[in-house]
Order: sequence, then C-alpha cells, then structure tokens
Amino acid sequence: MKMKSVRISTNDLNEISDSGIIQTNVMPDEVKEVVIDFISVKGLHVIDEPAHPDYYDFIVVMKGQANFHAQGLAYTLTNDSVVRAPYNQIYQIKVDPGEEIHYFRFRKFLDSLDRKVIEQENEKHITLFVKSRSECPTYTESIKSEKTLNRMILREGMIPRFCAGTVETIGPDKVDSHVHPMLDQIFLGLPGCNCTCYADGESAELTEFMLLHIPLGSEHSSSVDAGKKLNYMWFDFFLTLEGQEYINKHHTIDEE
Repeated sequence: MKMKSVRISTNDLNEISDSGIIQTNVMPDEVKEVVIDFISVKGLHVIDEPAHPDYYDFIVVMKGQANFHAQGLAYTLTNDSVVRAPYNQIYQIKVDPGEEIHYFRFRKFLDSLDRKVIEQENEKHITLFVKSRSECPTYTESIKSEKTLNRMILREGMIPRFCAGTVETIGPDKVDSHVHPMLDQIFLGLPGCNCTCYADGESAELTEFMLLHIPLGSEHSSSVDAGKKLNYMWFDFFLTLEGQEYINKHHTIDEE
C-alpha cells in the first residue's frame, strides 16, 4: 500500500461566499472507522452537531475564529485550538459576522468494545476538552532528536483507539525510521511545514493544509532540510484497545 496525500487548496478558502459554508470529505474510506471533513465557514453561521452514541468528534482549527458551545458553556476557538467534543452530547460552532473559520473534523466511529469502555468511565468522556496546541504537554521519544519539540495533544484513552500529537523542528533534522503495525497514521501539515516523509521506499512532501496517510505497518520516517521547518500533527488510529499501550511505552510525557 502506498502513501496517499490530499492538500486543501488555500485558494478555496477565499471562495466562500458571505454567510456560506463548504464541507469537504477528505480521504474517504482511507482509514477504517474514520471520517475526515474539512469545513470552512464565513460570516454569520451556526453549525449544529447532534448527540450520537456511535462516534466521537475531534476538531483541529487551522485558521480563523469562532465560538464553540456545549454544556451551556462557550469557548473562543482560534487557529491553535483543538476540541474533543463531549461524548454523545450536542454542540454548536457559531461564527460571527465578518469572521471565518477553517477546521478539520475527525469523526472516529466506535465499536461495541469502545462503547463499553466509555460506559465504565462515563464521567471522563462527557467532559469537554478545549485546548490550544501550544499549551499541551511536551513529550520525548527515542526516534526524535533533542531539539525536536513534541506535544501530546490527545492522550491515550481520551477517545478509544485514537491519539494525536505534534512534532516541530528546524532542519537539518529527522525522525528516524520506525514501524507500528498496531495503528494507521495520518499526518497533517501545520503552518510553515515543508518536510519530506518516507514509507517503504517512497517519499512525499508534506506542507501546510496537507494530509498524508502513512500505510498500516509500513517502515516510515521523515526529514527536513537546513533552514526549513518540519511541523505536523500526527493522528494514530489503533486497531485494538490493547494497541494503545504503544503510546505509553514509547512516549515520555513531561510534567505539566
């Protein structure tokens, strides 16, 4: 299986009519039980998301500003925000006149074992998680250099079989070759990203607003040339609940 990439055209962001919305399904059927949508909203608009027991929503804001409403509370989202919506509860994203927002919504569908775990830890899963990426705790990993800044964005267990983090460094630098057969992985290029990713003998450039699927079980790595920036968010989609142990075995979280 080869790497697959999709880049959201930044030109499209300027083509949204006033009080309009564009929603694009990205990489359909690329990762099992995962639906990724890129959503752009401009002008006065409200997006209502219903409660649903079969999936969890995770939002990554790329550009703009909006208000997130859930559980009677309101939060301001900016271009550094991530949100784990509370499980099986309604929420809204409201854009004010003259404002706009552009974000990825990762919808992770749940199986019967996932829902059983959620039932056992219900209080944790009905809690709303809104955070700036820059505020999330850092971690270290043996395959990355000391100058790499790594952040754990979505920890193990916050959404069953789904974790997320960021990697940032200035070249020359690299992430060493490694394999993880227990998960599918997607990279998202963050601001200024201009690096190269490798998987099973092929290579692909990763830039801002670009999604790249690292094939399941492939030997992969990444590198960045001198003066350029590696800046991406990784999303791990585990095949089993037991596979989540990979995160704690290989990532050392710094004290918050």
